[in-house]
Amino acid sequence: MRRKETTINRIIERVNAICLFFDSYIEEFNKANLFSGPSPYFHFRALDKLKSLKSPSAAVNDELFLEYLYATLTAWGLHRMGPRGAKLVEFDVFVRSLKNQKDKIEILEKRSLLNLSDVDLSSTIDILWDVLANIEVSASKTKLVANSKALHHFLPDLIPPIDRQYTLRFFYDHKTINGRDEQLFREIYPQFHKIGLKCKDQIRSYLGYGFHTSDTKVIDNAIVGFVLKKLKKVADIQNLEKRKLSGPIEKMVYYGDQNKTFSVHDEEILPIQKPKVFKGEKMSQADEIREFVLKNYIEPARREGKSQITIRAGDVDREMRLGRVPNVNQVLGGMIIERLCGVRLLSKEGTHQSTTMTYTYEILPKT
Repeated sequence: MRRKETTINRIIERVNAICLFFDSYIEEFNKANLFSGPSPYFHFRALDKLKSLKSPSAAVNDELFLEYLYATLTAWGLHRMGPRGAKLVEFDVFVRSLKNQKDKIEILEKRSLLNLSDVDLSSTIDILWDVLANIEVSASKTKLVANSKALHHFLPDLIPPIDRQYTLRFFYDHKTINGRDEQLFREIYPQFHKIGLKCKDQIRSYLGYGFHTSDTKVIDNAIVGFVLKKLKKVADIQNLEKRKLSGPIEKMVYYGDQNKTFSVHDEEILPIQKPKVFKGEKMSQADEIREFVLKNYIEPARREGKSQITIRAGDVDREMRLGRVPNVNQVLGGMIIERLCGVRLLSKEGTHQSTTMTYTYEILPKT
């Protein structure tokens, strides 16, 4: 098989897998807890500042936002001390190049990845690449990684941050660019769009939790989770054969045991079933939380004939003696618990990621 065909098939297979098991890969990302300290701190500060401004195009003239962004890129590994390693351009060069792209950023600022039509997709890619090719971020000749991370902070719901370790490895099984920045971007971006359209509701359910700061960042996090789960350790295909799909089969995807196949087509899947734990296998903490909530909250309320129930994150954390309130919040606000427990999240209130967060669900009739 020619290399190009191999690459195309790999991309199709992995994008289909992300669409099918999106929640699983997000859970893997959350469990890994890869980012702490200045990396999320300055990222949050930059995005908070962006929200306070009139528009993304106005951000090119806001010095505090630009300083937060410059600090974020440093914290994200784009500048190393000493004579070797990655280097950012000087701050004034960085700022001047961004200001030169203000008009194009203004064209893009009302667009979002999850709402792009197929017609708008092509023009959006053209304009995005025009900006990426002309801003100066890294002292190296490559544009894709550093520039996408910078532009992501102006247009967080339109362009994802692209990196070598996870994004390129996910799509290409390698981390090299070799001057193919534009080609790789034009191949990668439509795949983000496809994932966004297929997983829109799931993506939106994670927004605001931890490092899930925008639509494109949630997709990026799922890709990181895929790499951690599938490419950094032996593939695990347990429970995959129990997943049922509707619609025609697009590809046969193989992970792990090549004698065990399962069909992947990125259409609607049936609700997931109660997680099966095999002998000798430890249930994940997220599954333990879902199981606890189902047995101690949802099932009793359903037996009592209630149509709604409100659950407080702090109560679940205390009763389970976890000391992991953010994890409890992540589970209670996710989509897996809705499908597992037969409920629909109506509202959530309280201080973000704290014990005071409450989640109100509609209890759906058993089918």
